[in-house]
Amino acid sequence: VKLGLGYGGQFIEYMGPNNIKINLQVHSMYDDTERNKVYHKDGGVAESYRYDILDIGTTDGEPNIRKVYVKGQEDIWGYEPGLRDPFSATGARNRVMANPTDGYTVHRATVCGAMVKDPSKTASLIPIQLA
Repeated sequence: VKLGLGYGGQFIEYMGPNNIKINLQVHSMYDDTERNKVYHKDGGVAESYRYDILDIGTTDGEPNIRKVYVKGQEDIWGYEPGLRDPFSATGARNRVMANPTDGYTVHRATVCGAMVKDPSKTASLIPIQLA
């Protein structure tokens, strides 16, 4: 008996044999035609056909790749008040405004990086046009 299997649509997580889980993310920077000028023979920029595998398994029981922060600079944030107060349960109006919007604007910055414990557990599949 021949079984045909297929899937339509878009998925971001795949559970394979032996409980191997694959998470997919699309990086829009790879599709940017202002930044990437080399085109692929099948259409679009060649960078769009690139695949980066960032985390294959674990190292000593921990994820192979993780986000790290500079000590004491984990997160910096503030808000620019508008007509409403973000810290009021009733949405009280501010007496002092920095912009005319009916709301507020949140600004956030962080200093972080990626730590790879074992670089041999990463890979990139790059189109021949970029080699």
